[in-house]
Amino acid sequence: EAAEREFMAALRGGAFPADEAALGVAATYLDLMEYARALAWVERLSVEYIREEIKITIHMNLGDIGKALAAARKAVGLTAGHPNPSVRARMHQALAQVLCDGVKHYREALEAIRTAAALDPADSFSLVLWAEILCRIGEYGDAVEKARDAIAREERRGGALGLWYTMLGDALRGSGKLDEALAEYKRALEFSPNNPSVLYNWGIAHLRLGNLPATLAAFDAAIARAPEWS
Repeated sequence: EAAEREFMAALRGGAFPADEAALGVAATYLDLMEYARALAWVERLSVEYIREEIKITIHMNLGDIGKALAAARKAVGLTAGHPNPSVRARMHQALAQVLCDGVKHYREALEAIRTAAALDPADSFSLVLWAEILCRIGEYGDAVEKARDAIAREERRGGALGLWYTMLGDALRGSGKLDEALAEYKRALEFSPNNPSVLYNWGIAHLRLGNLPATLAAFDAAIARAPEWS
């Protein structure tokens, strides 16, 4: 509420454009997981596709998958004629994530992410999502290929690679290449040493190798960083 009062005062004083103020307050409430208040401020945004894009995150966090999917489809439709292909790609990425993580419609998710990758070939995040979807349907060999391609592209940009190495580790683990998977998880931890998901997956790989002490150590480290998992 203090942030809301501050932004409202700034808005009345002309310090920020209205959309910037609304985004700032909405982001604050998102961080606080006060999704109803975040949604109320998102509704103030003048750019409709941005409203729908943020609604996707809010509805997914609220567990309302139907509304998240509707917002994603609407955002794709609203940006169909957008002059910036990166914007159109981002909306298709969001749709693919909801289709994959929300409703488990993997084939349609693949179509959405293929479209995103074609719209913005330089964006390695589309390839990471593509690899994730392929893992969900058991096509681990293709997932490894997409993840490696994503890493190569992101390395050229000098980006942080924690998520990218994690995805490659997941694909390798799924294909039974456990030692290689462990090496990629280790690389991921260099970028994100406190990421409980990476630590958990590292533990799963050790478990499949029969290394119980390393498994327990990885699980303990994951729980220490995410106590709600215990």
